[in-house]
Amino acid sequence: LQAIVTQYLVDFYDAKWEIDMTIDSLTKYNLNLYNKIRIKGSTYAVTEVERDYINDEYKIKAWLI
Repeated sequence: LQAIVTQYLVDFYDAKWEIDMTIDSLTKYNLNLYNKIRIKGSTYAVTEVERDYINDEYKIKAWLI
């Protein structure tokens, strides 16, 4: 039971601190590593950026700060 509860808590709290998001329009935004972005009233630091030139979008991972 401890292993199940531990994994649940880790997943739950990771979701509160980390966000994975797709942002449209490469030309509208200039996102780079460690940029600060504001999403739904919370500020995040970008930790991963993947540019998709074909779909004209960013895929980012960011941590709540």
